Amino acid sequence: MIIERIKLLSVYLKCWIFLFPCLALVINKGYNISAMAIILAAMLVTPFLKQQSELKYSLALKLTMCAFISYTLVFAISIFFDGGAIKEVDRPSRTILGFVILLLLLRFPPPLELLFKSVAFGIFAAFLSAVYDVYVLHINRAFSSSMNPIEGGNVIMALASISFCAFAYYMSIGHRAYSVLFFLTACLGLWAAILSGTRGAWISFPFVIIMLFTSYKSLFSKKNLIYFVLVFFLLSSIFMVTSNTVKKRAVQAVHQIELYQTGNYNTSVGLRFEMWKSALRSIEKSPIYGLGWHGLQKDRTEQFENQEITETVYKFTHAHNQYLENAARVGVIGLVSLLAIFISPLYLFYQYLSSVDVKKKALATSGIAVVIVFSFGCLTQALFNTQFALLFYVLLIMFFISAIEGKGYES
Repeated sequence: MIIERIKLLSVYLKCWIFLFPCLALVINKGYNISAMAIILAAMLVTPFLKQQSELKYSLALKLTMCAFISYTLVFAISIFFDGGAIKEVDRPSRTILGFVILLLLLRFPPPLELLFKSVAFGIFAAFLSAVYDVYVLHINRAFSSSMNPIEGGNVIMALASISFCAFAYYMSIGHRAYSVLFFLTACLGLWAAILSGTRGAWISFPFVIIMLFTSYKSLFSKKNLIYFVLVFFLLSSIFMVTSNTVKKRAVQAVHQIELYQTGNYNTSVGLRFEMWKSALRSIEKSPIYGLGWHGLQKDRTEQFENQEITETVYKFTHAHNQYLENAARVGVIGLVSLLAIFISPLYLFYQYLSSVDVKKKALATSGIAVVIVFSFGCLTQALFNTQFALLFYVLLIMFFISAIEGKGYES
């Protein structure tokens, strides 16, 4: 009876993990469906699971757990002293919910194959959605019909990066069919990310490729030359197909920087520069603890009244940079808490890059790719000010950590 229940719970979790990327990117607020199903199971089941004696928490895992718990606590304390409402803790609380999910998934770790197939399925669905937005509805940026295209662009880039990691993994074990499949899905994901027009996501991609090159040096041999020629050909084809989008966004960015230097701030890039300057002014006034959620808004109002920022800049609710946003609201403590939820999982995954276990190495490269994409995305957007991006990052990290560190009850 107990074994049957354990197997049923395992199937339940695998189903929702598999569906998570697809639901998140295709259905408006679909990320809540899978996430809440997993969180509900974690909250109901985890307290009744006995601790396995053979499941030892490594130092890196403990640090990661502390980092994700601390992120919520830092914001909760800041909101409390700022006189905020309990509902304001809702968004940052996603990291502590991630910790609860991790406790469950360490006992029911998702298989590598499930995670990779989940990503491929999500990419395919998101690609169709992106193509429909751009080529059928004639919307300038993919995902605009259902979400913020910046968030969608970063999320699909994270999935595309994971798919490239899957490609490298299957190449390393000699599984040609799967390596081709995941390379093609990676290309579709990259194409969708380009259609989203999210420049911040594009910047992270070369760093993901460099990480893969350094992690899988043995792949670059003469016998694999034909496959890498194919890789180059397909990537070049994607670039040519989407070259107008890439070129337009790149030229636009350069032109907007030139306009900013002449005093024209009313462009996407120019407004970001002004928002960053405004955030830096706020940070100077309370660098350690920050101004708080309401204090920051009051300070921005004063900057507007003193004509330090324009009305357009004032209307934006965040700094379009997560690092500056956290530092302005919660001070250095808030900035450190943000860096911690990037660095601690990065440290954990890095330890497995040289693992002789090829599956753990593949999971590690995938986890690192997720950290790279989101950490770069936070440079040009306050991604974690939204439930979608923060929850997506947290769950992906927890999925890959549990797959590496977990030991299931089923065994």
